[in-house]
Amino acid sequence: MKKNSSLTFSAQGGFTLTEVMLVLGIFMLFTAVILTNALRPQQAASMDSVVTTIVADLRSQQLKSMLGEAETGTAADVFGVVFDTNSYTLFRGATYSAGATSNFTVTFEPSINLTSITFPSSQVLFSRQSGEVQGYNSATDTLIIRNIQTNEQKRLEMNRYGVITIQ
Repeated sequence: MKKNSSLTFSAQGGFTLTEVMLVLGIFMLFTAVILTNALRPQQAASMDSVVTTIVADLRSQQLKSMLGEAETGTAADVFGVVFDTNSYTLFRGATYSAGATSNFTVTFEPSINLTSITFPSSQVLFSRQSGEVQGYNSATDTLIIRNIQTNEQKRLEMNRYGVITIQ
């Protein structure tokens, strides 16, 4: 049998360093794109969750004031919310008292904070029965929530009746 000299193969097989580096580079690029896109919805969901929770808590405090809910069995109380840069506190009574046992504080995750609180004394207090915002002033009716990782922010604006607009 005659050997064909054009079909001889080298005894050494494998990949060159350039080929291996090229494949690793492409793999790392795909991994970076996938991880970036996988984390983005979670961060957006986190911001939406914080906004939804704040709005729900404000409405809850307003409703309690409107219904005249009284846990003490005496005259009905008013309810409010006091804001800080990384948390807010739900409270009962005409004034906020930091040591009250009925207070409930909600703390944000580290990437979320309030960058602008224009409410007087950083608080919203709802009137008994009507639910209107006490001491309302259209110049002091906003709250800006910011995700410091994505630089996304949402602006909550409240009118004198406690209706919240999200921008």
